[in-house]
Amino acid sequence: MGLRAWVVGVVGFGFAACVAGGTFGPRPRADITVEPAGPGVRGGVVRGVVRDMRTNEPIADELVLVFGSCLPEGRMGITDAIGVYAIHELPPGEYTLQVGSNQAEFRFALSAGARARADAYINTRSPWQ
Repeated sequence: MGLRAWVVGVVGFGFAACVAGGTFGPRPRADITVEPAGPGVRGGVVRGVVRDMRTNEPIADELVLVFGSCLPEGRMGITDAIGVYAIHELPPGEYTLQVGSNQAEFRFALSAGARARADAYINTRSPWQ
């Protein structure tokens, strides 16, 4: 086998392994909507459901973090048995939502007292599965 054929074979195998492992496959995503605050509402909130992106099943006991320049220490939530989380009393500002052990990140902004719905779809499989 010539060098060119060997290189093409190795590159092709590597690409196929990456696709199968998810490196080039679907990426985590979040559907985020923000509603303005009602009268007299002060603290903002982000809530949603975390789901497996391949099966659409809700994920229990998943770590959800929210942080930003207006909240440098961040806040933490954990999904319940049906994948639901909520993080309350957020000041206005721009945030990063970090979901799961693979630390998928999504950005959103809140005005004073606004409510965000952030449903996240993440990959729960390791690249070796």
